[in-house]
Amino acid sequence: MPAVGAVTADQALYLARLIAPDWRETRGCVIRADTYEPDNLERWSAAKGNPNAVEAGLNHAWRATLARDFPGRQFEVTLDDDYGPTSVSISTPPPVA
Repeated sequence: MPAVGAVTADQALYLARLIAPDWRETRGCVIRADTYEPDNLERWSAAKGNPNAVEAGLNHAWRATLARDFPGRQFEVTLDDDYGPTSVSISTPPPVA
């Protein structure tokens, strides 16, 4: 078993892709390569039309994942550039019943 704080090679690769993802330029959009699927891009392009709106939808899946995994909470996902690009996710606690 690895020591506390140690990561496996697979975990390190995953973290590297999360911190510095591969990008793909296509149809006027720059999107994360791991989200690129031609049919999906076609649906987003048809629905949004604007390349920036398509990029925003495909490049910010963190918001959707957080909402799916924590349905009782609201999340604000922002990009902070104080120390280089950093995704910041902030949740508000669910209402007290």
